[in-house]
Amino acid sequence: MHHTLSLNELKELISVLCHNTKSFDDELRYIENFYNDSVSWDRKLISLNHLLSRVIEQFEKKGIDTTTILNFIYNLQKQCYFEIQEGDIRFIKSLFNNDCGSSLTLEEELLIAQNRIEK
Repeated sequence: MHHTLSLNELKELISVLCHNTKSFDDELRYIENFYNDSVSWDRKLISLNHLLSRVIEQFEKKGIDTTTILNFIYNLQKQCYFEIQEGDIRFIKSLFNNDCGSSLTLEEELLIAQNRIEK
């Protein structure tokens, strides 16, 4: 089982687990279960590097030190079943070999492409 984190889910995960500034919002509480599943290696959490860079930019604009965030994200790979998708050949093929022909956002297209290759 896997789950590709959306921009908001990734931001929530970092805010709660890295900064400890808040608890999970009610509508995103399920992320806590996903994280716990990843700790026991029952679920793979995936972050797209494009979305991670956007989250980092958003935190930087708020004046938050992103070094801590980057250390947290890259250390997650040692703590749980977590992967940062760097856009490998499977991802690129999935993205370009499937024409959705819809009005999806770039984020939605990227999430769909990643989910296709993880099945």
